[in-house]
Amino acid sequence: NNMNKLISSRKAYRVLFVLLFACLTLQGADIKWLRYGSYQAKVASTGDMGEGGLGWAQSGYIPYNGFGTFDYDDFDGPAFSSHAWYLICRNWEDEDQEPWHIKMTGCGQWFSDEIFTVMPVEDDQGTQIHQYVRYTPPTVTVDGIVVSNPYPFNQADHIDETGRIPGTAYAMLESWARTDMGVDLHQRVYTWSHSAHDDYLVYDWTFINTGNVDRDDEIELPGQTLDSLYFFRQERTDNWGAWMSAYGESPGDSLRIVYDYPITSLTGTYDIFGNPDQVSGFLVRPVSVGFTQLLIPTSGTDPGDWAAQPNMWATVDCDLPPFLQAPKNMSEENWQIAYEACRDGYANYPGYAVPERPNQYPGMHKGMRFDELGYKDPTETPETWAALAHNWAAGPYTLAFGDSLRFVFAFATGYLSPEMGWEVGRAWLNNEADDLWPESSWPGGDYGLPDQFDDDRIASDANDLAKDAMVYSAVDSLFRNASSAKWNNENNWEAPIPPAAPSVTVTSSSNYIRVEWGDESETIKPDNADFAGYRVYRAQGNPDPILSNDTLMGSWALIYECGAGTANPTITHSYDDTEPVRGTAYYYYVAAFDDGSMNGPDAFDPVGGKPLESGKYMNRTTIPANLTRPPGRTLDAVRIVPNPFNFGARGIQFPNEDNKIMFYDIPPYCTIKIFSESGDLVKTFHHDDGSGDQVWGIVEEEHSHSTTSTGQIIVSGVYIAYIEVTQDYRDPDTDELLYKKGENTFAKFVVVR
Repeated sequence: NNMNKLISSRKAYRVLFVLLFACLTLQGADIKWLRYGSYQAKVASTGDMGEGGLGWAQSGYIPYNGFGTFDYDDFDGPAFSSHAWYLICRNWEDEDQEPWHIKMTGCGQWFSDEIFTVMPVEDDQGTQIHQYVRYTPPTVTVDGIVVSNPYPFNQADHIDETGRIPGTAYAMLESWARTDMGVDLHQRVYTWSHSAHDDYLVYDWTFINTGNVDRDDEIELPGQTLDSLYFFRQERTDNWGAWMSAYGESPGDSLRIVYDYPITSLTGTYDIFGNPDQVSGFLVRPVSVGFTQLLIPTSGTDPGDWAAQPNMWATVDCDLPPFLQAPKNMSEENWQIAYEACRDGYANYPGYAVPERPNQYPGMHKGMRFDELGYKDPTETPETWAALAHNWAAGPYTLAFGDSLRFVFAFATGYLSPEMGWEVGRAWLNNEADDLWPESSWPGGDYGLPDQFDDDRIASDANDLAKDAMVYSAVDSLFRNASSAKWNNENNWEAPIPPAAPSVTVTSSSNYIRVEWGDESETIKPDNADFAGYRVYRAQGNPDPILSNDTLMGSWALIYECGAGTANPTITHSYDDTEPVRGTAYYYYVAAFDDGSMNGPDAFDPVGGKPLESGKYMNRTTIPANLTRPPGRTLDAVRIVPNPFNFGARGIQFPNEDNKIMFYDIPPYCTIKIFSESGDLVKTFHHDDGSGDQVWGIVEEEHSHSTTSTGQIIVSGVYIAYIEVTQDYRDPDTDELLYKKGENTFAKFVVVR
């Protein structure tokens, strides 16, 4: 049958994927980032979240492993992988009045066509996607370098002075796109910047039957009504082989969500749930991600009802051909199969014919949850289910000309803190997990794990079960965050908000690192009567938690606070951090907090009055500050550290700064020119901060650690540093002339890479 044909062709599609990718993906969509909270993502102007639009596994990131990149082996990359969306209808007529039994449009998981199928709409300046923010983003500066690059502003970015952003959201992306079906997509994406509501992004999509099927303004299909229209989505996460589940099929359920959690395995030599590092124990992936449906209309005139929609839910092979490509690249047979899946679900197809779950809404085509089917390991499942995705479809709708359908959904995440991942993993590695989190400490007196864990091959002892229960608690965090998104939607997006984050300036010196901040937090929040004060946080080694040489670095700690209820009741705008030690990198952010008196209720604070503080991702520093040394007293004192620089020994040089080279005891004002052994100029530094240190290894514009002036990583070899004094310098205590302009010296160092 049709599905058998598709299954048999799946491997061929995978083989051809790399070869066809470039030529089958026609792109014209612009992309912007939302980077204000703990869940950060790219957004395309066409709603394309597939591999052709955002890139392989590039649609969402979380901070657990430092917003890492996708990695099959470690499962430590983005929270979400690639997605597809389609509109499918029957009895459609084109502009020549030719009838189509089925019409399909949208963006595939692999490929999209933004030239002829889903076409971004540009404004008069050629802009496809606009960003609106509630306040001017803070400026962040470290030792004179502006590092607030996640928030660059251009002609398509606006301070929202007209109330376009709904409720209390901090930022919104907005775009329009047309489809060759004659339906426009109006996309809005919302984000919040503070920790109470920053683990999800909200997507607010409205489809309007405009009758316009191409890029010009002419209406090709005036008056056409769309018959039996379905909206289909495929949600694929990057937990390769993860356990897929769902909640919300039954009357009385408080959410409607599809989600996953990490894999288990019967074939490994140890308990892999959470993917613990076998040397340090660090849990690489105690993460659960989900897609929660907040508003699904029952018809073109009814704004939404939980009882009837979505029409179909399913967990299926992520690479089924009807949902991979731009519709123009599919066959009519694929369109027919896609339509039948939206209408009837997958119950009639081999490999997916599972019984419906009991006590679900009548008429909903929803099979049993994947983790309720009795499998103990993804390898036990049918071959076609090796890499899974959530599919769902809403409909059928009759959409008259000029009418619209609005869908609201959220991507949400849940995960242990990196510090807890470190603690749990080490306890498990040392066979101490059950001592810290015993069976009796969990509700009901057991570990609260899904049924498939009831197998000695998965969790062979109490130590495994305790660790697994802690990893599975990420699902609780996911549900909490998804519930916050649902509450926020039901309350017109009026989540309580803290004061705005201030601008921050960090300056290195020889005895301390100075942190200064502005007064925006006290002035720009409407009715700022609840402003209370500031808190300064610091991290060592990295601005995000990261495992480096079996050490967890990048954890944030409170080092100073001022304002109401603190040991320093007087509001200040600077702090001198005297605790840093030389040779270590330090990062900072400043949070503004309120007293909670003006914060109404939210999903988990029904009374209200909970104090809030601004989010750290608004003004944290992303390049390091370091204690500097006083200037050297003679040119003979200049030192280059490490020398030789050996990339293979980076773990014992500067922690988590793999390519860092330091020039110590240099003149306070000088030029350093670095030449290769053959005399080629590699890099020039204009050292003018009055210190005795110069680092070769911080982010400077677009060029990073130990690079040439053109951004190339330096190679192995012998290098010569030429150091020339650029102005006279006298000892500030004795007035002795230490350096005379024009004096110079040479120093040699070796790089082994």
